[in-house]
Amino acid sequence: MTKASKAAADAERARRNAMICDGVRAGHTASRIGKDLAAVGFAPPSERRLQQIMRDSRTRGVEPLSKDFLTTELKRLEELQEALHAKALAGDNAAVDRSLVVLDRRAKLLGVGALPPAPPEAGALDARELLLRKLDAMAARLARPQAAHGGAVSIGCLEQLVALSGATTASTAQIPAGAIVLAVSNRVVTSITGATSYSCGVSGSPSEFGSSLGVSAGSTNLGLIGPNPFYAATSVLFTAAGGNFTGGAVRMTIHYLMPSAATS
Repeated sequence: MTKASKAAADAERARRNAMICDGVRAGHTASRIGKDLAAVGFAPPSERRLQQIMRDSRTRGVEPLSKDFLTTELKRLEELQEALHAKALAGDNAAVDRSLVVLDRRAKLLGVGALPPAPPEAGALDARELLLRKLDAMAARLARPQAAHGGAVSIGCLEQLVALSGATTASTAQIPAGAIVLAVSNRVVTSITGATSYSCGVSGSPSEFGSSLGVSAGSTNLGLIGPNPFYAATSVLFTAAGGNFTGGAVRMTIHYLMPSAATS
């Protein structure tokens, strides 16, 4: 065996053993671990060797993965997922099973924990629906990165359909206290009458999220700003230009980050 082929075999064995250790931590049986290995393309070791690796992982724990190893493994899993994706969404149950194993392994490597158990199957639960549920669960965890002691940041959006009247109209949906606002976007749902344009902002900064905005139905504005913290709950203000609002409605969306401190 050449040095290159030996190195490749060693790396493959290390990836396999790391996946076995993940299964041990998750409380999986040897039979389940063997099936998961086969699903992502590993040749499972003999039953005796598998049991030995499982015992060793319980005794020694798992050594931290190197950055190079982690990068290579994530790329490999991404390629596997791409190969399975179309078949899984088309309802191929075998491809769904393999996709879920790949997603589970990738989630663990990224530090977001194992995927939740599959919901009880009513007959053969629609394969596409099952996969989409799993993807949604992973997306929810990735949208709220959390540190070891509970410190976290989440992404939030608040919407309200605001009916406009008078010189100014304040939203009843407020920017949450402690939020870091990225944008307040608007879509004119019902054409605005009375005013020739309008501004969107907050008290003291009435055009924070845009000015001279269009009044025709379908007009939109993203309202992007440099990330801006709000320490108290704050209403969004709509200010008429060229005359008071006599009608019209805007669907407003507040886009923000919400940090939280550690719990211990």
